[in-house]
Amino acid sequence: MKKILVTRVGLQLLEKQRLTLMDRLKFVQSQKGEAAEVGGDGWHDNFAFEDLVRQENMLNRQILDATQLVKNAEVVPNTPPDTKTLQVGHVITLYIEDDDETKEVIVSGFGESNLHITPQVIDYNAPLIYPFFGHEEGYEADIRLGSVEKHVVLETIRQRRD
Repeated sequence: MKKILVTRVGLQLLEKQRLTLMDRLKFVQSQKGEAAEVGGDGWHDNFAFEDLVRQENMLNRQILDATQLVKNAEVVPNTPPDTKTLQVGHVITLYIEDDDETKEVIVSGFGESNLHITPQVIDYNAPLIYPFFGHEEGYEADIRLGSVEKHVVLETIRQRRD
């Protein structure tokens, strides 16, 4: 698995998610014994027990995935040192030529998106952002957004003003 870029806050979010999954796993495991006893024929033909086993397997996989993400996280600064090339923490303006629309977004680390604020905070690896990552102002790309391909220009890169 390749490195993922996160801020300190993003790393804390990944750790919190992993711990939450571990707590859920402990709860599911604690319920298995009760389901085996109460559910009729122990573990055989016992839907509640079988469902808990499925949940346990799913949570184990999710914990493994979350652990890999934490292990492969590279912490980057909230504010990059310059605005020469697009990095996590920059505020950018994109011009979507096909729609004659300008969109301002804040580029975030992995798992740190927030689409419910203005400007939207979007992960660096999102389809709209990733083609521009590491490039300078003026860079152009054809990007598939959903089922439609759009021609997009990276107009400006600037520092965040928090």
